[in-house]
Amino acid sequence: MRVFLGDLQPGMKVVHDVRSRDSVLLLTAGTVLTSKHIASLHKWEVSAVYVDMGFLPPAAFEPFVSLATRQNVVRELSDFLRRSEHSSHLCRTPAMEEAVVAIVDEVLRNRSSQFNLAEMRNYDEYLLSHSLGVCVLAVITGVNLGWQRDKLVQLGLAGLLHDVGKVKVPRVILLKPGPLNRREWREMRKHPIYALDILDEESCIMDAATQHHETMDGGGYPYGLREEAIGEFARVIAIADVYDAMTADRVYRRAVPVHEVLEIVYASGGPRFDP
Repeated sequence: MRVFLGDLQPGMKVVHDVRSRDSVLLLTAGTVLTSKHIASLHKWEVSAVYVDMGFLPPAAFEPFVSLATRQNVVRELSDFLRRSEHSSHLCRTPAMEEAVVAIVDEVLRNRSSQFNLAEMRNYDEYLLSHSLGVCVLAVITGVNLGWQRDKLVQLGLAGLLHDVGKVKVPRVILLKPGPLNRREWREMRKHPIYALDILDEESCIMDAATQHHETMDGGGYPYGLREEAIGEFARVIAIADVYDAMTADRVYRRAVPVHEVLEIVYASGGPRFDP
């Protein structure tokens, strides 16, 4: 599992060679981390390391949503995405809803803790990890807005399913290791429309899947909606979506530092996001 540098603990076992940006070999696969190793990785500005889950300390990934809960959500979402490739008008399964309920309950229990957003990303598959990240970030936002538990569960489901339309985008485009050209970008921008055929959910969840790229000034897609015409859930998901996407390492660029992303989001309040 890919683990961010701030989450590394002595005793974790490295499963892949670790190299610097200049391809200098820093650690070999099989190394059991010590405090000195972790300090060295900080000096080399390594962002994350792949470790063996068998060596993972039980509390290392439990700041506010436990590792077991996140794994369960990813498992349910992975199954849903596989089915959605060849089916239409799907509804979430009871198991998926129970998994999101677990996320909501854990966030509510730990609401007094300081949410460390840098700890969010721990999965390799981008669509799965992104959907999970948006789900949790949306729930945290809803808690801060004072929303009640039932509404938070709906919001979490909306975050988890917001990008389901991407299963209809050709994988050669979805997994392209670089920026998209105009033709590819036109196809990628269709994923909110594809969600209409895949999902059969409440209007608030459908809004999140089809409107999360709309902007307050009407410059978004696919419909060019403005302000109150954009669903409430979609406005929350839009912010979580951008934050999670920008703080992720991609093949063609490194993750943007959290403080820079927050500055961009704050600066975009009004024209792009609901302030």
